[in-house]
Amino acid sequence: QGSGTGYGGTITVQVTISGGKIASIEILSAAGETGSYFASAKGVISKMISGQTPNVDAVSGATYSSNGIIQAVQNALQKQRKRRQRRIPILQIKQRHRLKLQNRPER
Repeated sequence: QGSGTGYGGTITVQVTISGGKIASIEILSAAGETGSYFASAKGVISKMISGQTPNVDAVSGATYSSNGIIQAVQNALQKQRKRRQRRIPILQIKQRHRLKLQNRPER
């Protein structure tokens, strides 16, 4: 999950990653957004999925709302990267410990 600031306030999204790729982007909340502009702004979602990047251009005429969606997706991806980085050192510690146990001389 991630959040960004659109025209009407906070936009919250859920980004699903499958096989290392952006599989889907779902809008969880955008209560303050104006319906017609937000409908246009959602066009950035398909661009991000097809391009596999949140670095896309905002939708003309719905710039603030589309930038809010882009920002929310960037935020979600950044959070996921941080979680993944935290897991790697624990795995490395476990692997080192296993190696020490394997290389220990028998008594």
